[in-house]
Amino acid sequence: MPEPLTELRVILAGFHRPWWVAGEWALDLAVGWATREHDNVEIAVLFDHQNELRVALPTWDLWIMHDGRLSRWRRDELIELPRHQLWSRRAADAPCGLEARAVADEHLEDRLVYLEQPLQ
Repeated sequence: MPEPLTELRVILAGFHRPWWVAGEWALDLAVGWATREHDNVEIAVLFDHQNELRVALPTWDLWIMHDGRLSRWRRDELIELPRHQLWSRRAADAPCGLEARAVADEHLEDRLVYLEQPLQ
């Protein structure tokens, strides 16, 4: 079950960097209503802030999704393109509750960007 959208501020209270609602929820927020039920909540963070995100979620189970495969996000590992997607859950036996996509700051200019594939 996804984390409630209304809980994002609480979940990310320790993350003192910019973040954005991403994916399908971002589109729903832009149009002003939920267009359908969602099976995840996605956020976007800057690549340069990924370690701070890890610190803000110290007890979460963190995984990198790439090419349809999950691999544990190791403490000494940086997510770099083409990898850009993080799956996280509150506990190892819980479903994915929060998905994060890392984006490069040169692609953000106060605009809505919806990506199926990462910008390269």
